Amino acid sequence: MDNMRVGDEKTLVSMDKILPQKLYIVPMKSRPIFPGIFMPLIIGGEKYIKTVEKSMETDGFIGLVLVKNPELERDEEENFFKVGTVAKIIKKINLPDGKINIFINTLKRFEIKKFLSFEPYITAAINYIDEKVEMDDELQAMIRTLYAEIKEVSEDNPFFTEEIKLNMANLDGAEKVADFVASILNIEREEQQKILETFNIKERIEKVLILLHKEKELMKLQKKIQEQINEKVTRQQREFFLKEQ
Repeated sequence: MDNMRVGDEKTLVSMDKILPQKLYIVPMKSRPIFPGIFMPLIIGGEKYIKTVEKSMETDGFIGLVLVKNPELERDEEENFFKVGTVAKIIKKINLPDGKINIFINTLKRFEIKKFLSFEPYITAAINYIDEKVEMDDELQAMIRTLYAEIKEVSEDNPFFTEEIKLNMANLDGAEKVADFVASILNIEREEQQKILETFNIKERIEKVLILLHKEKELMKLQKKIQEQINEKVTRQQREFFLKEQ
């Protein structure tokens, strides 16, 4: 992971030309979805399955937006966060339980200008977020620190599997790596959403660095507790054997 670039500006420009200004919205309940990832996503509920199918009849783009209260059954404007991620549907598989599994490329952040409808589908007019940034010494130093922190955390954290490390190595740009790390760390959904809403790349990387530092401290504490428990168990076993003699 020695890629010191930020995202390719030409790619972003060409992408903007094909992305729609109106999106079918699919609510996310458990966590926000970040850009720059190819992933499967299981969709349930007749309304949202039909939303996906309707999108696939046109351009195949959908907007993935986190809801504030996942227990709320009605779709209400006030329950949606304003920033989400546009995704391109690549494939749909029908599941035996009536749900669908879609394979998507998540592409770019967007901000909802206004909701256009809630029935029969949720649709919204949106603005895409411009994430262009100039590379300077400070950003370069932050990117170096980001990769160093990821390397340190991933060596001791079993959650960072070889597959995840390979995915990170293939990401084009430090901002995509920051998004990917934010998406896989075990943090609150609201904290992930704050990172999704951080459009400034320096600020976003800084927030991810703070999260990685917290993860390192938790790992140290976990290791210390485990050593204390092992020491206590060993001592108790030794005392037991001494009594038996």
